[in-house]
Amino acid sequence: MYRPEEIQAAVEKLVRPSIRRPVDALGARRTDVSFDDLQEAAAGVFLLHPNAPYRVIFLGAQRLREALAAEVTLLQQVLDAIEAAGRHTTPITDLSSLSNATAALNEIEAVSANRAGASRNIARTAAYQRFDANVAAFLAGPAANIRAGGAIVQTPEQARRALPGLVADLRERHVAIVRAATYLAGAIDDYASVNLPSLVARGTLGRSRSVLTAHTKSMATVSSDARLEKLRAVTLDVLATRAVLKAFGSFSGPSEFLPLSGVGRPYSDATHLATPAALTSEKFNAYAIMAGENVLEIALDEGNPPIALILPPSTMASLDGGTPESEGSPGGFLIGDGTNPIPPGGGTAPKNNKFVLDVSAGRVSTTYTANLTVSASLTALTPVEQIAQDLNAALPPGVRARAVFVPRRYAGTVDVAASSGPETSATASPATDFGAIGVLAGDLLSVSAGPNEGLFRVQGIASPRELRIARDTGVFLAQAAAPCEIGPRGRRLRIACVDPKSQLPAATTLTVRAPDDVARAGEATLGFVPGLASECSPSTPGDVTDRIREQTAALAVNVQYLPLVEGTTGRASRTNPFQVAFFTYTGSASAVFQGSVLTLVSPVLTPDVVAVGQRIVLRAGANPGLSGTITTVAQGTLTATMVAPGASSPKVLFDVGPDLAPQAHQTVRVTGGPNQGDYPVRGPGDTPLDIALRRSLLVVGQGAESLTFSASLGNTAIVFAATSRTTASRVEVRGAAASLFFVAPATANYGTTAYVRVPQPLRGVSVGDLLEVYADDYQSPSQLFRIEDAESQAPILRISPEIRSNTTLRFGEEPPPFARVRFARGAAFATLERRLRTWLALPSSNPSFFTDLHRYINPLTASANPTATQVGAARDRLAALLADLTLVGATTRGAAPTATLEFSLTSYAVEPVAALDTLLRSYKEKGADRASDLLLQGQFSAFFGLSVDDASYAGAMQARMREVVQQDVSLRKTDRADVVQGRSIVTAASPDYEQDVSDSAGQ
Repeated sequence: MYRPEEIQAAVEKLVRPSIRRPVDALGARRTDVSFDDLQEAAAGVFLLHPNAPYRVIFLGAQRLREALAAEVTLLQQVLDAIEAAGRHTTPITDLSSLSNATAALNEIEAVSANRAGASRNIARTAAYQRFDANVAAFLAGPAANIRAGGAIVQTPEQARRALPGLVADLRERHVAIVRAATYLAGAIDDYASVNLPSLVARGTLGRSRSVLTAHTKSMATVSSDARLEKLRAVTLDVLATRAVLKAFGSFSGPSEFLPLSGVGRPYSDATHLATPAALTSEKFNAYAIMAGENVLEIALDEGNPPIALILPPSTMASLDGGTPESEGSPGGFLIGDGTNPIPPGGGTAPKNNKFVLDVSAGRVSTTYTANLTVSASLTALTPVEQIAQDLNAALPPGVRARAVFVPRRYAGTVDVAASSGPETSATASPATDFGAIGVLAGDLLSVSAGPNEGLFRVQGIASPRELRIARDTGVFLAQAAAPCEIGPRGRRLRIACVDPKSQLPAATTLTVRAPDDVARAGEATLGFVPGLASECSPSTPGDVTDRIREQTAALAVNVQYLPLVEGTTGRASRTNPFQVAFFTYTGSASAVFQGSVLTLVSPVLTPDVVAVGQRIVLRAGANPGLSGTITTVAQGTLTATMVAPGASSPKVLFDVGPDLAPQAHQTVRVTGGPNQGDYPVRGPGDTPLDIALRRSLLVVGQGAESLTFSASLGNTAIVFAATSRTTASRVEVRGAAASLFFVAPATANYGTTAYVRVPQPLRGVSVGDLLEVYADDYQSPSQLFRIEDAESQAPILRISPEIRSNTTLRFGEEPPPFARVRFARGAAFATLERRLRTWLALPSSNPSFFTDLHRYINPLTASANPTATQVGAARDRLAALLADLTLVGATTRGAAPTATLEFSLTSYAVEPVAALDTLLRSYKEKGADRASDLLLQGQFSAFFGLSVDDASYAGAMQARMREVVQQDVSLRKTDRADVVQGRSIVTAASPDYEQDVSDSAGQ
């Protein structure tokens, strides 16, 4: 391994570590050598820092802004002179006020000189009062000619004399600005024409060649064993030379794009973590999960088998009677119509043969009445199956009644053996153990379908999986997989929704009603209480994520809230804790109705607080609860079209808010306060600004006031996410239940990463550059990524936003798809160049503009009383120039601010380059003012073509003077032609120590 000092020494052989300052034999400083080193350093800065030329242009743009500000100041002076030239003044014919003021002042001076002791108040003297009166008369008379609008201005005569010179100065400044803008617009083209490698070749590359040549000769003159002694040093110099050649020898000029070819890919490793793949459900809030369609398959990452998840079916509305049927044989319920069955020995028969049920879906509710079958006698009761049939005959198809076991000991299938008598065997699957699950002799077995449909007694358990069952009469037929349930005697009646596809989304609700005593008695007989209700409840996103977490930890699932209505205030209802009002503004106003058109009048009503299209609800006054839509808003008034006519009132309270249109199962989110949390939505409330909630607010008021809080309305979605932090991260949702959450039957997504590995090292890439992806059109990128960091050796880019991990980037290829890295500096300069060239094409940038301007200025200077039209025309001509120069000028004139020179210069920015700042400082310290100016003007070819004399304005002048001396000045009286035409023996430059102080102390 080479030591740092060895590496440093090897590099310094090739790259000049400092600027030399040698002296000649006479002790004079060799400024030519120092200048060559400085130029070589400049070439190195531009070779090693691709951003350097753009930073130079930025600095030049800042200098141009300063020149622009100076021109605008001068232009304003011209405008002031034009205004002054058009003013009308009064000839000064009377100077008596000035003469009298002078005389009074002389008298005050004499009195003050002769007075002894303390003087009294001078303002009380007669002389001062005469002085003050005459000064006031002068200011009101002759001096009024230089006042305008409370300011001191030029007289027309002064303005006419000043205008020609001001316009000439303005023209000179403007021509200089146009010239500087032209240089900047063509700066990069000029820079591209410079052969920087040739400058470096004279130094760095030349020294590299010399080092290797010396090693070659040295190695050739020694033995093979001696060469081994030199090999370590030679190898280090070879490595250093190769690095120098790569850094200094490969200059392709400025380019808008990084030269890359090959394939790039999203990247991740232990220190460059990717973002796991995630899918957000496309369907929100509630999911109707049904048996048979409740399997969800999740495939995670590439090549892994899917995970099967079973989602529990959603809850269907179900009402269970609390009274079991009689345990007699047969069992049942005593149902009477008031006449039958007649009790033994007389008496009144029960009257309970009615059952009333409300079925509601949304806001639509339908009442169904069932007449129950009357029992044949006090002992021949109405079986529960018959009551179920009576109810089913009256209820809609989606609501069914049936007998159920409480508890149900077994639900499944059994194989029923054929019999010749009333008893047979029922055998379940091998995994079943009837004794273990609590089946007892005397229980009942109900077969719900097939040739043996009916209710049978369990006689006993023949084996763990075999029962002996019996019936009162008849025989059993062979039936495989007969669906059955087993439970104790005393079954009960269940009324339930059975159509999940329609009833779950509609949140169908069953409610027991008792409109009369007969229905109340019938419901009580069966064990139902009037008002008992049950609702079909779709599974919420929280329900689903909880069930998934119970089954796997490989998948990260969570609930995401997606707000739809934000920036609103919620208000609790003191009379209904299950309702919340939304509003953006609430207040009071006088109300005037003309039919259903409402006009509210209040000084606080402005377009800033209410807007057309918002909903309005009257909360108190003559028409509480009346709502409408705002149609117009003006200062102090609004007009709304209400849903019905109303009565005018001197004061109404009202709310204004967005059109909510809340849907069942959406979420109201309350932020802050005692009610903070999420509240599921039942549906619309009493008005368009009210929302009905499924659970009540905790606190509805404080004192007499209703509680208000920040509230929003939104949807809730499920996020299915992988856990892998690599580019292999992928998640796919499929299976029968996938359609509950997504539109497509199978939906997949890949992860993302902020890192991209490119095929070649990154040279010159900096923060702010762009990675562009062209999918279809080679002219317009389909995706843009900002480069946040570049690891040049890896080579890895860090970008934002993140890119999908399955993306393939093909660099250097066309037609699409392909990708490329665009230098932001190049794109920014391209924009600057386009804007500058557009500005340079304006009429005001043409020399003829000022030639034409004289046509407007001359009437003002030639006439003592120019007309208002002439003044206005000249002013308008210069206002057009100001509109092309500055943002304020363009805005005032109604022109496009983006077309101004000021906008072009201020909108261009480039990151600093420290090496360039050092270079410019070095030129300044060496007095190379002309070199610095040429560089900052963007004249790169002129800058790199400078000689040591031309680097400063003083040096350039001296060089020209020497040429004059050598070519034109007579040095002798005879043979003068030899001086001009003869061969020069030697030429030497003598330093001027008044200008060159480089050899003084501290230099």
